[in-house]
Amino acid sequence: MKIETVADDVKILGDKFTLMDLPYGRTDLEPFMGRDTLDTHYGKHHQAYVDKLNDLIKGTEYESMSLKEIIVASRDNDDGIFNNAAQNFNHIIFWQSMTDNYQDPSETIQKKIEDSFESMDMFVSEFVDAGMKRFGSGWVFLIMENGKLAWKTYSNADNPVGEDTDILLAVDVWEHTYYLDYKNDRKKFLETFINDMINYKFVELRLLEA
Repeated sequence: MKIETVADDVKILGDKFTLMDLPYGRTDLEPFMGRDTLDTHYGKHHQAYVDKLNDLIKGTEYESMSLKEIIVASRDNDDGIFNNAAQNFNHIIFWQSMTDNYQDPSETIQKKIEDSFESMDMFVSEFVDAGMKRFGSGWVFLIMENGKLAWKTYSNADNPVGEDTDILLAVDVWEHTYYLDYKNDRKKFLETFINDMINYKFVELRLLEA
């Protein structure tokens, strides 16, 4: 079955970036993630990153670049542009990393996970551990590096773009991601994500495209 995904490396309309469409309705992730969270996180935070990025790159060399190109070029040169470009990219992956119709991983994905983490239980445990150890705001990414899957965390807006890795999934651990639904219980959010919301079909598609 073909799985449609949102491109993560292009401008969607002409010279401007636009806010991606969610792959589900604003209430479809309930009770795991509520409408208030999506209205605020997607409708305000993500929208602000898109709008600010468009403003910052207008009339600059970045204006003709793709999203990934902007991230790589601005990482050590312009914090404002980098942060807004990276957060736009990270959220594009994050929204698609969740589903309102959880299904267990296919045999292909399960075998890849077990080859990389020894077992599904270790895959889950190492994810929760990685998310809990990321101090403050940041992200947890599932990456493929040298043929193996691994969890890797980054602070604030940073991400693996530009590294010799393939990004398969992203999870936002900034507090605004989970506070309305889980208060300060990040662990509960992480456990809920990995057990009830993770989109293994999206992971499989990203793996096939890698």
